[in-house]
Amino acid sequence: RPCAASVADVLTLYDRVRATYGAALPICAFGRSAGGQLALLLAARRPKLACVVSEAGIADLPALARESGAAGAVGPETVANWATAAFGADRLADVSAAGSPVKARVLYAIAGADPLVPFEQATAFAAEQHRRDPAAYIDTLRVEAGDILFEHALVSQRGLDEFHARELALGAAIVVGDVTAPASAR
Repeated sequence: RPCAASVADVLTLYDRVRATYGAALPICAFGRSAGGQLALLLAARRPKLACVVSEAGIADLPALARESGAAGAVGPETVANWATAAFGADRLADVSAAGSPVKARVLYAIAGADPLVPFEQATAFAAEQHRRDPAAYIDTLRVEAGDILFEHALVSQRGLDEFHARELALGAAIVVGDVTAPASAR
């Protein structure tokens, strides 16, 4: 469901999967844009989440209105207005992962030319997580501009290849019993 209901829906789905498959199964969350924001928030609310891939998600909704998109774009202010309409101005911090510790391994990627989500969202999130836990696995990637569609902007093949390599690295350490993740997807 949209807006504020989406947070409850994501938490409920995670809890059902966890109840169905047990505590030993590693669960990873993936999301793009608003889905990336929800994946980060899930990691903040559910410390047993193993990993997160956030493509152009927003970690800090209150900070967004003060930031600029690529090439000075005013997109972040627009997105902040949408978030305020969706969640309410008084709830923006509550639906942001930035203020909470995250134990999950995180790959946080934003296109270099993203007009809506500034790369500062990723770097500030990583800095705050490393302040809490210097060993936190928060991999930030500014994906090089090019001509291939990514979330909110176009990226290069080299940038996309780097993103996929980092996705594999993120999952490589996840172990299910005595089985590790495969080196490449099937």
